[in-house]
Amino acid sequence: MTNGLAFIVFSGFVALIAVLVRVLYKILAAHREALKKAAAAEAELSLVAMRVDESVSRALIPANGREVFFPKVSLPNPVYEVTVSGILRKEDGRLGDAFCTTDRAGNFSDRAWWLRVNGVCLFNSANDILESDRCTHRYTVRMDGARERLALAISHASAWSGSLEAEVVALPEGTAGVRERRERDRAERRDLEAKRRTKRETGAAAERFAEEIRALCITSEAFRNWEDFEYRRKFAEAYCEELIENQRSIRAEALKFLSQHDIIRFLRRHHPEVISRFTGRLEALQLAEVISIERALQEATSLPAPLPEKRRLTTEEVRAIKIRKQQIRDQDRVALKIDKIETRLMVRDRLEKLPLDPDEREMLEQELIGEIEEGDGDATVRTI
Repeated sequence: MTNGLAFIVFSGFVALIAVLVRVLYKILAAHREALKKAAAAEAELSLVAMRVDESVSRALIPANGREVFFPKVSLPNPVYEVTVSGILRKEDGRLGDAFCTTDRAGNFSDRAWWLRVNGVCLFNSANDILESDRCTHRYTVRMDGARERLALAISHASAWSGSLEAEVVALPEGTAGVRERRERDRAERRDLEAKRRTKRETGAAAERFAEEIRALCITSEAFRNWEDFEYRRKFAEAYCEELIENQRSIRAEALKFLSQHDIIRFLRRHHPEVISRFTGRLEALQLAEVISIERALQEATSLPAPLPEKRRLTTEEVRAIKIRKQQIRDQDRVALKIDKIETRLMVRDRLEKLPLDPDEREMLEQELIGEIEEGDGDATVRTI
């Protein structure tokens, strides 16, 4: 009884396995048939895009690496918008579109670089991506064309099946290309930056200008007297020579101030008194020069003052003058005699100190005294 039941269970298990094997075989056969049909369909895909109108063409891009060519346009510098949509499938169940493939979680997050235009990746920095929708798997790219016709292909996708739908639109003549638009945008950014920089520099220059005006106005408060013409005139009269002596430094200081043309124009309109204060010394110098010339002319044209008349001396005054002169002459003679005596005594004293014989000493003494007497005889006593 037990053996019979076990045999029945075993037989049922074997039959179940056989059924599962037959089902699996049919599934694999159906899958192979589907792959063959897909390959046949891909083989039947046209390698030339279908022209919809003068500017629009459509085609299916197979995943077998074959290029699909699009019609040429008659524009000298064509600009295209390429829109690609659809999904590709891989044997391991992964999916992919024109721009992404699925990761392990099934999200379209891994970049795919297989869609190429004339051998170059469609999604490169030279082109503009206008639309990128991973949900609908639709991507639109604007690109600059060339004289040759466009050829789209999916490269490096041998294990993938299916095709992507591509639509190429030739934009109207005169449409700015990618390179032209970028250069224009760069030029606009440069112009905008230049305007901003100019605005900043202008603002900074205006602030510096205002600061210079404020500083000059504050400094001029220390020279308020120079604003008054009467003060300048009196100063020129009082310090005429000093102003003329320092005229070079005064003129240099005034020229340095007046050479600031923008500041001078502003001060003349809004603060004329500041100019008067800073140029007051120059105007005082000019007044001093006029005063100096007037003084010189006045001195040149005026007559010399007459000399005072000499007073005649009285008899007593004349007698007193003569007596005084005679006293001076007598005093001079006495002084001369005393000087001679002192000289002789000095000669005798000095000769005695010398190692000489008495006769030699006396002879030298007489000779020296004779020379002194001769000099005195030639000299005349003058009374002043």
